[in-house]
Amino acid sequence: MTRYAQRTLIQQPSIANWGKAATTPTAPTISVEYLVLAGGGGGAGSNLGGGGGGAGGYRNSASGETSGGGSSAESALAVSIGTAFTVVVGAGGAAGVKNGVYSSNGGYSQFSTIISVGGGGGGPSITSNDLHGGDGGSGGGGGGAYSTTQNGGSRMFSYTTTTPTYNANNQGFRGGANQGNVNSASYPNGGGGGAGAVGGNATTSGGVGGNGGAGLSSSISGSAVTRGGGGGGGSYGTAGSGGTGGGTNGRNKLAGINAAANLGAGGGGVFDNQYLLSGGNGGSGLVVLRYADSNPDFTSIDGGLTKTGGGTTPTSTAGGYKVYVFTAGSGSVSF
Repeated sequence: MTRYAQRTLIQQPSIANWGKAATTPTAPTISVEYLVLAGGGGGAGSNLGGGGGGAGGYRNSASGETSGGGSSAESALAVSIGTAFTVVVGAGGAAGVKNGVYSSNGGYSQFSTIISVGGGGGGPSITSNDLHGGDGGSGGGGGGAYSTTQNGGSRMFSYTTTTPTYNANNQGFRGGANQGNVNSASYPNGGGGGAGAVGGNATTSGGVGGNGGAGLSSSISGSAVTRGGGGGGGSYGTAGSGGTGGGTNGRNKLAGINAAANLGAGGGGVFDNQYLLSGGNGGSGLVVLRYADSNPDFTSIDGGLTKTGGGTTPTSTAGGYKVYVFTAGSGSVSF
């Protein structure tokens, strides 16, 4: 009887796949909600009055809450596991002092591709002109005393390579205008814009400085906190009040009041006829990140970042979320 040797069949690649490169699996992603709040602008100090600083840009994606400038919450950001992303917490802007010396804008804050612009510094005055408030996430208040009206700074969405894009609606509001010395010897100045409302215009009746714009409340970190208020405008009459959310009051011949840390609020402006007093410094910003607690902790956080609680464990775990709160510095973070 004829016997046949057993043959082994070898699987050949499909002709349809010949010449094709192997595909790389897509890294899984985690949906991260955020509050990215930039540093607030400094308030101006001037012999004829200074405007209040604007709040830092306020971008929020927490479900059911509000982002800056009257816009709805943004979409959460999908972050790939194993990929590092950048976190930056913006510093508060320095206060201005003396004629013609602008206070500084606040520093920007960042989470990956989400960037919030620093608040605009309050406008000072010079011997023949007023200076408008600085443009920023929320604009600084208009300053000075010579012209009839000097506008506050514009709200600003983002930078291109060289030119800022103005008047977009998801970071904050414009600053208020001053009223000069027309029908008033009180030299009232504009309030800084807030994340939730425009800065108040100064009024000639009674020489009242503009109030800072109101901030916004968020519970993304676990409890409700209002942040992003604008600074009040200085005046030789009645200085403006700071906006809710940490904006500090304007002053009359008294040193400016510095805004508290991590509220992204604007410093108050100061009227000073002795050329000695500065406005209030703006407050630093904040970055809060949260995601479903079924996902892993971060695996690395650069030493240049300060996180509430330290290490790589969450700042808190509650309500089905892991929450990380960054209060200063810059660096890379990854899952």
